[in-house]
Amino acid sequence: MSDQVPSTGSTDPGVSTGSSDRAASTGSAGRQVRAPRGTELTARSWQTEAPLRMLMNNLDPENAERPEDLVVYGGSGKAARSWEAYDAIVRALTTLA
Repeated sequence: MSDQVPSTGSTDPGVSTGSSDRAASTGSAGRQVRAPRGTELTARSWQTEAPLRMLMNNLDPENAERPEDLVVYGGSGKAARSWEAYDAIVRALTTLA
């Protein structure tokens, strides 16, 4: 188990600057979220990795209705209130033990 937060080329965990990071999302207009895959942890435990992956998977362009607007399904079912809120959730999940 790793105590490291994923390195994404940004000061914010889970936010990518466009590189091929496993847990990636980019700026709010063209933001793209992809859940990490495999057995390597990006959070500090599986108890926080699971909800992190669920959140990110819900916003994956292959799954979400309008991922750029955080809409997961059903027109207004949002994964987070804003991209700032999404970033705060990702930051919390990657740093909690």
